[in-house]
Amino acid sequence: MKNKNLLRIIVALFLILIIACGILFIIYLNKQNAVNDKTAPTSMTIVSTKGVDSLVIASVADDRSIDLNYAIVDKDQIKNEFMSANKDMIIAPINLGMTAINEGAPYQLLAITSRADTKIISNNTAYNAKIAYYDEEGINDLVFDSLLDNIPEIRTIVECASYEAVIDAFVNKEVAMAILPEPYLTAAISRYESEYDKKPSTIYELRNLYSGAVGENDYPTGAIFVKKSTMTDRTNEVIEIVNTMRTNMATWKSNPTTIETKAEKLSFDLFGFNDTKILSDGINNMNNEIIYASNCRDQIIALLNYLQIPYKDSDIVS
Repeated sequence: MKNKNLLRIIVALFLILIIACGILFIIYLNKQNAVNDKTAPTSMTIVSTKGVDSLVIASVADDRSIDLNYAIVDKDQIKNEFMSANKDMIIAPINLGMTAINEGAPYQLLAITSRADTKIISNNTAYNAKIAYYDEEGINDLVFDSLLDNIPEIRTIVECASYEAVIDAFVNKEVAMAILPEPYLTAAISRYESEYDKKPSTIYELRNLYSGAVGENDYPTGAIFVKKSTMTDRTNEVIEIVNTMRTNMATWKSNPTTIETKAEKLSFDLFGFNDTKILSDGINNMNNEIIYASNCRDQIIALLNYLQIPYKDSDIVS
């Protein structure tokens, strides 16, 4: 009898042990699933034009929390990206994006990535009224063209093949003026000062001329466009990525040397920057900050109206 009772106790204890182990295993699996859900990277396909716009991608290209499938293309390829609609997000000049949307591309403008920081500088070469200029087919170029009548100093435009070529012509005094955005503006001023032991003079800021014509004190240049279906189905993921971009880009301004570290990892020549020192030197003068369209809608609409770029209210995320 005693042996039977002992056996029952042993069996009962064994069953309790099995149940306890089962419960603990279930708890463990739940915890693992919670960890996996938390650390699983957000997946997103994204493309950008080369240059300043691509810095937005660079800010998250090596972020482990984001599974980023990205590409950097020339501006003449970006319209195809819009019309094929294969990417969740596209970062491009506002004029190119809004024109593509007007032609049927299924995207919306979610946020701006940069605003005007273009200036006209002079080396005081009195014998000519030439200005070195590189047409990047962006917003600055359209604004500059529209305001030429307000700049009497310019008589001849010398078109260059790149911003580096603009800097060369200016420093070598082949022209009297140069029009440059950041970070190339900072590079030109630094190189000129090193060559002649004095800074060139700034004769115009493009946004001030624009303000006189339009009334707005600034204008956006680059933007983040999101595919409509992605914005509808994955709103939280999109916002999470854009917020991460914004935070990481702000870090560069507080610690510019981190750009050079980032450049070593990503090969910045693919992003359109052969000299990363241009970026680290000029980052704090760049007017690049991600601002949601809902917070700068008036500036966006004022620019589109001024440049006569068609749009519908629904093209801009509220």
